[in-house]
Amino acid sequence: MLRVIFVCTGNTCRSPMAEAIARFMIPESWKDRVRFGSAGISACEGAGATLYAADVLGEKGMELRGHCSARFSAEMAGDADLIVAMTREHAAHIAAAWPDAGRKVIVLGSLDPGRNNPDISDPAGGTRDDYAGTRDELFPLVRRLIEYINGRFGPGSSA
Repeated sequence: MLRVIFVCTGNTCRSPMAEAIARFMIPESWKDRVRFGSAGISACEGAGATLYAADVLGEKGMELRGHCSARFSAEMAGDADLIVAMTREHAAHIAAAWPDAGRKVIVLGSLDPGRNNPDISDPAGGTRDDYAGTRDELFPLVRRLIEYINGRFGPGSSA
């Protein structure tokens, strides 16, 4: 089973939103082959997703109720096949704290060569519209991530 973990700061908005979108978009034929998770580098264990994050994903038929935040750990770093950071800062933190995991890290926004900044905007503390904007920013990037996963880990890949 391929293990993909999304990482942000608190694991209450960006990374759980990306995880939920990935679960929503994943091809049916992959459901038994890929496991998505999320964590935060500074997360308080057990916090739920923010109300706005759950609300804006609910509009698109995705569920965040029941999400419990987790702090990114050495065990997660070791178990993951792919670590998807929301920002360059998150990626640098992971690579510095767990050097062996550095080769597994990508910044989600870097999958779109047309972006000027690969960092995903942080809606924390913002308005509902800020969360909707982050959701809308994540959708095409997660679609690119699924293509990336297929190319890197799918049938016929060398990974």
